[in-house]
Amino acid sequence: DADTGSVRGEGIIYEGGDTVGLTIDVHDVKIMRTGHYGIGVQNVGVKSALIDSIIFEDIGGDCIDVKWYSIPNYDKNLIISRIISDGCGKYFLGLPGEADNSANNANQAVVDVGGKCIVRDIFAMGLDSHENSYGNCCVRLRAKVNSQHREDARGSTVDGVYVWSTKPDNAGSNTLRRIVGVQVNCPDISVSNVTAINCFYGLRVHDSGDSVPRNVNLTNITAINCRGAANDAMGISISNAC
Repeated sequence: DADTGSVRGEGIIYEGGDTVGLTIDVHDVKIMRTGHYGIGVQNVGVKSALIDSIIFEDIGGDCIDVKWYSIPNYDKNLIISRIISDGCGKYFLGLPGEADNSANNANQAVVDVGGKCIVRDIFAMGLDSHENSYGNCCVRLRAKVNSQHREDARGSTVDGVYVWSTKPDNAGSNTLRRIVGVQVNCPDISVSNVTAINCFYGLRVHDSGDSVPRNVNLTNITAINCRGAANDAMGISISNAC
C-alpha cells in the first residue's frame, strides 16, 4: 500500500558489515515488480563493479541504490551504465511532504548514487510517483542531507541521461509529486548530456544551508516543459550557496 509504506523485497542485493574487496559484475538482466530495490549495493567495500545493460520494470523503490561506508572511500568506483527503467518508486517508502533535510527523505530514484560512481546512458520513461508521495528522481547524487551522507557521492560523474516523466501537466509541488530529472547534493560532481521532459525540476543542484554542493560542472542540459502546480518548478535550479 503506497500510502503506508512498502514491504521489503529486492531483486538483487549485495550487502555486508563493511565487507571489503567485493567485485560486482551484473549485466544483461531484466528485473520486474519488486517490493523495494531492483539492485542494492549496501555498505560493502567495492574493489570493482560494473552494473550494465539492465532493464527495470515496475520497481517498488530505487531501481539501483548504492550506499557506502559511514566514512566513504572515494578511491573506489562503481560503473553503472546502459540502464532502462519503466516505473520507479511504485511503492512509496516514507511519509509525504518530507523536507530536503530530513533523514528519511523519501524520493526514490532510478539510480541513487552513494559512493564515487560513473553513471552513464540512463533512460527513464514512466517516471512518476504515488499521488500522495514526495516524488521520484531519475538520477540522485546522495539526496539525504545529514552529516553521515552529505558527501557520499563526491567525485562522481553522470553522462547521458534521458528522462520523460508521466507526471500530469500542472501537477507537482515541492512537497508532493515532485519529479526531478537529476538531483545533485554533493560536491565535485560533473553532469553532462541530460534531457529532462515534463519533470518538476529538470536538473536541481541543491544546498541545505551548509554550502556543500560546490564545484559542480553542468554541460549540455536540456529541460523541456518542466513545471508544476505551484509555479515554483524550474528547468534548471541552482540554489544560492552552490
